[in-house]
This record gives sequence, structure tokens and C-alpha cells, in this order.
Amino acid sequence: QSLDYEKSTRPALPLEFKFYEYGGTLSNLLYSGQTDAVGMYNITLNAYTFDISITINSKDKVTLYTVPISTDVYNPVVFGTFSGDEYGHKEILKGISGETILNFSSGTLTMDYSDYTSKVSNADNLAIYVCHNWVFGSLTCNGNWTRLGTTVDKINKLVSTNISSFSAYVIAEYICGNGVCETAYGESNAICPQDCAPPPTVPPVTGAVGGVGGVGAALPPGFEREVRPVPTLVMPSS
Repeated sequence: QSLDYEKSTRPALPLEFKFYEYGGTLSNLLYSGQTDAVGMYNITLNAYTFDISITINSKDKVTLYTVPISTDVYNPVVFGTFSGDEYGHKEILKGISGETILNFSSGTLTMDYSDYTSKVSNADNLAIYVCHNWVFGSLTCNGNWTRLGTTVDKINKLVSTNISSFSAYVIAEYICGNGVCETAYGESNAICPQDCAPPPTVPPVTGAVGGVGGVGAALPPGFEREVRPVPTLVMPSS
């Protein structure tokens, strides 16, 4: 049964499965199936090695490559979903967490951000972040969020990355509190002082500037006092 394990009420979470002949092209569809209204599903397969595409809630997609299935499996994958507000980080658009008992050689994750465009300052800065120490079902990351190499499809409002395991993944331009000041993606001390140190203060200029200063007046850094010889006035003798 597919339930949303990051929600306290555990509502049904719609999933759609597609099983392809393995090889990485997703061109030869062999089997498919989906959950019903309460999250139940039962798909009969021949023992084989597949590439599997799993669509979550009609929005996001996990693709697993070279997945051997030789025996019956119960709840081979489980997922949870959450928003940035639910997690307590307003800079996060949305997140997906998951666990699996399936073995796979590699995978991809594609997440849809079309419902969150009003929260995006610059789509070019969007990325998928991973927490490798996620406590599944408790909205807890026992570690830091790491930015992953991400492809952004601004036309279809999708972001994609490669994955090698199941954990928690979120979409954000930056994440406050991960110990990295990501100024290139819009993070600053004003937004996240936990990550970004305040800019250095400029010491006040002392002494006279622009007027007639005393002999010992201090000059701003980078300026040097020019010393000129005092002219001598010679009077002719009478």
C-alpha cells in the first residue's frame, strides 16, 4: 500500500509504475500498474531485470535502472512528501523522501515545481538538495543538505538529478542552515546569518580630508603624503 509517510494522517499517495526492458532507453514497455483510491496495488510480473519508472502524485518521477525482480515483493518502495513550510524552511519549495528494498544500478529523480513559481526568485538558481541522514517519516534531517548537480527545465518547470540511493530530496535555490553561504544563488547575511557572515566593517577615516590638515593629520589607507621642498626666497644685496 502506498501511503504518504511524511504526513501524520498517512493519506494514500498515488503512484504509477511502468516496467521497461532494461537497457536505459525506457523504450520497450513490458508492464504497468497504479494504485487505487486507498493506495493499494498489485502488479503481476515475470521474473526479469527491469528499468522502472515510478510517478509520484502525478507530478514527480523516480526512474531506477537495472532492477532485478525474481521473487514476490511487498511494498518495494515507500514515499513521503512535504512542503518547505511543513519542514520549517520557507526557502524550500517541496520535498520527497523514500525507502526501497529494490536493488538498482543507478537512478534519476525529476521534480515538478510548477505549483511554486511564485516563490522562485531566479529559476536558474534552483537545484535539488539531498539529506543523506534523513529519518524517514519524521521530517528530520540528522545532518546537512548537500546541493546536487541539477538540470533545470524552465519551460516545463522541472528539475532533475542523478541518484544512487533513496533518501530525502528537496527543491530550493539555497538552504539556510547547511553551513554553506551560497551567495551565487541568492543567499546573504540578511537572509541567513547562520550561513553567511556579516560584511566586514570599514574603519572610520580620521584626520582632515579635503581641507588643510595639520602636520600630523592621519590620511585614509592607500594615501601617502606628498612632501615638497620649501622654496627659498633670495633677496639681492643693495
